[in-house]
Amino acid sequence: MKSSRWLVVVIIIVVAVIAALNFGAIKGFFSSEDPGKESPKNPENGPSAQNDGLALFKEGRFAEAQKLLEKEIAQPGKKDVGRRCDALGDCNDKSGNKMAAWYFYSMALAQADIKGEARNQAVKKASALGVELLFNSSVTPQNESISVTHLVQSGESLEKIAKTLGTTSGLLQKVNNLPNPNMIRANSILRGIKGSFPRVVVDKSDFTLSVYYADPDGREYFLKQYRISTGQIGKETPLGTFTVGAKLVEPPWPDDKGKYHPYGDPLNPLGTRWMGFAEQGYTDLGIHGTIDEKSIGKKVTNGCVRMYNKDVEELYDMILSNAKIYIQE
Repeated sequence: MKSSRWLVVVIIIVVAVIAALNFGAIKGFFSSEDPGKESPKNPENGPSAQNDGLALFKEGRFAEAQKLLEKEIAQPGKKDVGRRCDALGDCNDKSGNKMAAWYFYSMALAQADIKGEARNQAVKKASALGVELLFNSSVTPQNESISVTHLVQSGESLEKIAKTLGTTSGLLQKVNNLPNPNMIRANSILRGIKGSFPRVVVDKSDFTLSVYYADPDGREYFLKQYRISTGQIGKETPLGTFTVGAKLVEPPWPDDKGKYHPYGDPLNPLGTRWMGFAEQGYTDLGIHGTIDEKSIGKKVTNGCVRMYNKDVEELYDMILSNAKIYIQE
């Protein structure tokens, strides 16, 4: 009788073990999920989101992305540095740090991996922020680090103030929205810009001239890009590094016979401004305006860099003599 009871107990235990072993299979049978398929992971905990700043950025996790992207762009040999800098610019712009955003957009444009429409967009974003921060008559929390103020004294001229601040009267007039440079009032406050505009880059391959701003610590920022014309075949615009020399408003132009034609003469092609090259052997070349705006974007000059008048006037007010001109193709 006892043996029969033990047999029943053993049978019950065996059945229980078999049931436990097959529970997973039975559960899978009644479940709509594929038992052999791995369960999807929470994207917030996924390896891509944890280990890649661009992935975090695409998921809209901007604060986390910013911290990781800053580390990634400092890593030697890291891929897609331009894209990462561009994303960092967006992160800082969204958080309201416009100077940092401008800097990272500028860094993006210095990288070879950002091309095509992505590059065009980075140019637009960098330029828009640069214009907003530099050419604002008010000192704001965003631009105070690159601003200087001057209390106008009785009898002071805009030209004198510009020399004191190390800039041009034209730039002071533009920044402070002065319709007439001769109508500044004593005891009024003018805003100037710290830093400088140390260089322009002429790219013959796409007929562009880009101007850069450097803050007081020497960090460079892309500011603006202009359309230009370059030298015709046989009179190509030279490649290399040059220095801005003579700067002239409404310049005269000497023809092949040595006769000078004043500004406004139909035979004078120079337009409203001239910024000559300082280097010996190249002083007859420079950056200038034009009386033929349809020529912009073509190889038509005698070796000079030609710009729209409104653009060359803006550039003239920004850069000083001794600024560098880098010409490449």
